[in-house]
Amino acid sequence: MRRRPPERKPSFMKILVEHLPNKLLIPPKFVRLHRGTLARKFILRPTGTQDSWPVRTKQINNLLYFNKGWKKFAQHHTLGYGDLLIFLYAQDREFYVDMFDKSCCNKEPITSQNVGSQKESIPILPNQEKKADLKTQAMNAAKEFMASSEFPTFNRIMKSAYMRFGGFMVRQHHHQLIILN
Repeated sequence: MRRRPPERKPSFMKILVEHLPNKLLIPPKFVRLHRGTLARKFILRPTGTQDSWPVRTKQINNLLYFNKGWKKFAQHHTLGYGDLLIFLYAQDREFYVDMFDKSCCNKEPITSQNVGSQKESIPILPNQEKKADLKTQAMNAAKEFMASSEFPTFNRIMKSAYMRFGGFMVRQHHHQLIILN
């Protein structure tokens, strides 16, 4: 006798295209398919934790969004641009949420119990420390040079995006670009 596969729960995924969105659009097709069971209040449960986050939905121009409570959830879990979220609908006003970062790996769950310890346990890598030291040394050298120079100067950290056709682009009055060769 053949076994039936377990029944799949309704789900949808979202890739965040903003750093910290105030609201999150629930896909219209998902809303259409489950209109009779969707409520105005939901509980979001991040997988791997016992935490629960109340959120409300809001309809704007015939689109349904997670609204009130969403921003707190996103801030707490440090959600940002490029993160992938998978919402599994439990049909009892709950969504289980799987969170993935830009490396396509699960984000470490941040529970209410380890919020304070999360910041303290981030190690500073030796390479990061060296880069910070180099920037500090460069800025100090530039300050010394400017103090001893009789010509007016300005500070600008040059990045590859400022290079164009072999010259530098300098922003003047926020609108005009002057190309110096």
